[in-house]
Amino acid sequence: MAAEENPARAIRRLEARKVLRPMVDKMYEEGLRAAQSGEPVAWCMGNWLEGDAILRAMGVIQVFPENYGAVCAAMGVAPGFLSRCEAEGFPTHMCGYARNCIGYTARMVELGDIPPEAPMGGMPKPMLLVGSGMACDARYKWFQALRRYLEVPIWILEMPTPGYGGTKRERTYDSTMRYVVAELRDFVTFLEGLLKKKMDWDKLCEMVDNMEKVQRVWWEALEMRKAIPCPMHSRDLWSIAMALCSTL
Repeated sequence: MAAEENPARAIRRLEARKVLRPMVDKMYEEGLRAAQSGEPVAWCMGNWLEGDAILRAMGVIQVFPENYGAVCAAMGVAPGFLSRCEAEGFPTHMCGYARNCIGYTARMVELGDIPPEAPMGGMPKPMLLVGSGMACDARYKWFQALRRYLEVPIWILEMPTPGYGGTKRERTYDSTMRYVVAELRDFVTFLEGLLKKKMDWDKLCEMVDNMEKVQRVWWEALEMRKAIPCPMHSRDLWSIAMALCSTL
């Protein structure tokens, strides 16, 4: 007797994504417009949101190659960039996001322009790379590898990992905060020298205040996801998460 086929269950999508999802498209559009007008563009990894706020306050447009790797995969063009990365000598067991970006960059440099097959207009050549070790320890090595193709400065916003629980956490809190403050101050000094302009501290305060409001809303949404059945499935979760990065 043939097994019964289970019809695919419909996925209910949140109405909020209809408003937030276009913000991701807007991010890439802003990057292209900025590059065309000579404004600074940075390729960034997901890092401290305070670092993102500093870049925005300094007038730097951010583009996220990790998210763009997912875009390339969804649009069916990632295999070409992955193959190019392998041809450049990078192993196939590397992170797919990194390989897509390296292959894209090698082809962009070869052509002298954005590859014509690049979806959503592509990523413009950056004037700065901002890496991070947050979440994936070796991510910053990916951006260091990009300097084989891009003669631009790179800054790593390293993520401290304090101890958890009891007296160990209490002992490390002060030292961690001192580290974070020093790291962000150094980042501001670096950008001021690179861009030949001073930080607008009032604008930065506004950015950080807005960031905290966004994080509060995001925390509330994640708390609601604890309910069963979950009101926000992962497809909407990650679509909206990337959009929130562009709301600072």
